[in-house]
Amino acid sequence: MKFLALDASKRHEPFSYRGTDRSKPDYVDYLDISHPINQMWLEYIEKAASLSYGLDDLAELQNVIDQYAKLSPPQQFELVEATENNEPPKTGTKLLGFDLSLLFDYSLLSWGLEICSEHADDRGNATYKIIRPLICLIRNYFKPQLNRWGLFDARDEAQACLDCMMALQKIHPNLWEADEDIFYVVGVWTTSDE
Repeated sequence: MKFLALDASKRHEPFSYRGTDRSKPDYVDYLDISHPINQMWLEYIEKAASLSYGLDDLAELQNVIDQYAKLSPPQQFELVEATENNEPPKTGTKLLGFDLSLLFDYSLLSWGLEICSEHADDRGNATYKIIRPLICLIRNYFKPQLNRWGLFDARDEAQACLDCMMALQKIHPNLWEADEDIFYVVGVWTTSDE
């Protein structure tokens, strides 16, 4: 379980993706490095990296979110809880859905499974041309199962999609990302009452 601060303002089209692949608090360029918010960011990023890119202290992360909301212009972040392996949430009140996530960050779902390129020749790879119909099959089968947040409602559906995508990556190395990258089904829970 990790607590994440994720951008609450920008959404990928055509749906309102609310998974793990959203902007996180960052260094504020127009402020000096010694400014308290940039010092807080340095501490936050160091701690988050040591904890596999999330925090385990809800109050600490809420403070980060509150400080960024005070900036001019304000930066809005949503506090979510991310869980793995059927782990129940500690404080999450509503399941947004299940994401296919690398390090509680990058997601295979952030673009709505638009993975079937109509221009297979653009990849210039014979293996890709052979597996393209299977890639399109994954899109056609799993995309309609995504909810309004661009996530799966059921963990089993998410796992089946991930298994299919990783099977194709074994045939075509580095198809989605580097072969050494390991994606997991991650439950994404909101901690607010919406």
